[in-house]
Amino acid sequence: MKYGALLRNAVCATVVTFALTHSAQATLRTFVSNNGNDANTATSCQPTAPCRTFAQAITVTDPSGEIVAMDASGYGPVTITKALSIIGVDGATVGAPAGGIGVTINAGTGNLVVIRIRSTVSNWAATPAFS
Repeated sequence: MKYGALLRNAVCATVVTFALTHSAQATLRTFVSNNGNDANTATSCQPTAPCRTFAQAITVTDPSGEIVAMDASGYGPVTITKALSIIGVDGATVGAPAGGIGVTINAGTGNLVVIRIRSTVSNWAATPAFS
C-alpha cells in the first residue's frame, strides 16, 4: 500500500512541476490578427487564439522569436527590448499614435531586430541611434 501511495505522489509531483514549468515559458513564434484578443497571452498567442497587438504578443515571445501578423491590419505601437522578428503580410502596419512613435527599438547591443512588413513603417526610434 505504501509503495502505491508513494508512486502516486511522485507522479502527481512530476505532472504539477511540468505544468508549472510549461506555463511559465515563452513561445518561439506568436501570432497577431485583426480578430485577435490580447487576453490570449494566457495561451501564448497561437494561430488558433492570436493576440490583437504586437505589444501584447511580444510579452510571450522568446528572445530571438517571431511575431507573425496573420492578416492586413494595424497592430498598434510596439517597443522592442530583445532580439525579435516581426513578420507581416501585405497591409500589416504598426500604428503610431498621433504625434507619437510607432516602433521603439531598445534591444541592446548584439540583439538582432528584424521587421519584415510590406508597408511603410513610420515614426520609429532606436536607442542607441543607428550610425
